[in-house]
Amino acid sequence: MTRLFEQHLTADELDLVLENGVPEAVRAHLTSCPDCTRLVAADRQLVQELSRLALHVPSVGFEDRVMAAVRIPEPLTATAALRRRVFSTRRSLLTAATLVLGLLGSMGASVAWSLAHRTELLAFSHALKDGASRLVWTTVQSLATSLLEQPWYAGVRGMLDTPERLAFALGAAVIGWLGGMLLLRRLIALPDQRVAHESF
Repeated sequence: MTRLFEQHLTADELDLVLENGVPEAVRAHLTSCPDCTRLVAADRQLVQELSRLALHVPSVGFEDRVMAAVRIPEPLTATAALRRRVFSTRRSLLTAATLVLGLLGSMGASVAWSLAHRTELLAFSHALKDGASRLVWTTVQSLATSLLEQPWYAGVRGMLDTPERLAFALGAAVIGWLGGMLLLRRLIALPDQRVAHESF
């Protein structure tokens, strides 16, 4: 370890001196530098004085008294946080007021326009209702036409063209549905015979 004469002891080197682990270069520097020698002596005296001090032990109940004096604020609700943010600065208050006034103004203008143009609104709502009903009816007709044009439709209709066949098909469908529900209930009610972590 090489060092310049002008370079005084670092904090780490000072700790080594106080712990009696002095490298040779530091020892040589101490013999020729009165400033570092005085610093080492002062630090050694400080450490000795600190070692003579009695350890401070808090009195019984100290922790409870400190925690009783601590005031933990209640967490803010979303409304309270918004209110605090709005009223935090003048600019945020001005921005919020502008937004509220703009919203109320647009709502008021919309209500005023609606009251002044009731006939146009009624005509528009009737046209919208008629268009929606026509769209629904056209969709139903298109689906019915597509169903009737399927090649299997004639066979299915032939199977259900008499009341007896229709009743038989409905009964079979109900029995199939009940059987599926009973099977599902049975599967749900089955106990699990496996042991947890049996593969380990």
